[in-house]
Amino acid sequence: MHGAAPIPGTHVTIAFDDDGRFGGFAGCNGYGGGYTANQRGRFEAPTIEQQLMACTDPVGVMDQESAFVAALAQAVTYRIVDDLLEFQDNTGATTLSFVRQPTAPPMNPDELIGSTWRLVDFDGEPPAPGSSLTIAFRDGEASGSAGCRSYRATYQADDSEFHFVFVEMLQTEVNCPEVLALQEGRYTTALSWVQRFVLADGQLEFHTSRGEVLTFEPLTESDLP
Repeated sequence: MHGAAPIPGTHVTIAFDDDGRFGGFAGCNGYGGGYTANQRGRFEAPTIEQQLMACTDPVGVMDQESAFVAALAQAVTYRIVDDLLEFQDNTGATTLSFVRQPTAPPMNPDELIGSTWRLVDFDGEPPAPGSSLTIAFRDGEASGSAGCRSYRATYQADDSEFHFVFVEMLQTEVNCPEVLALQEGRYTTALSWVQRFVLADGQLEFHTSRGEVLTFEPLTESDLP
């Protein structure tokens, strides 16, 4: 952005569909809107809508998000060279640069139905000692333990795309150590940002629009309490 890399630990994305819509993750919040573009390189995004969550970590992420959205709103031209997408403002200066991400391999969501999984890696970190975070799938529904409380959810999936429609905790109050309560909040929040899944090498991965990867291993009936 303006020639500088994003703040370490932040993830900024953009994706376009065939209906003139775009969206992505701005570092703290999701965003989206409509756009017009032509083969001569003209681009316009007249309205950009954002979620309104505030983030404090890492330092500067909110200022970066504001600068990113402003630069996107002010973009008037674009250029694609190989796997690089660039936007320019009305002075011709390149303000935003994106690298194309690999296309997710096609998946069959039906393979999830009837399976149960346990989280083994949360974006490079193992779950808190003594905790077990699980998820089990039925057709369009999921449930499990968030390490402190049980939860249920509904989801929609098409090929490798995957989205939890809502995630609901089944208990309102429970006595849990603070570390497990914090982990639970982080886990359920991550589920709400999931955008695709991968089944490979006997593991399930959820990839979020914030750049997180949640890795699960399969559970059998003998593994369950």
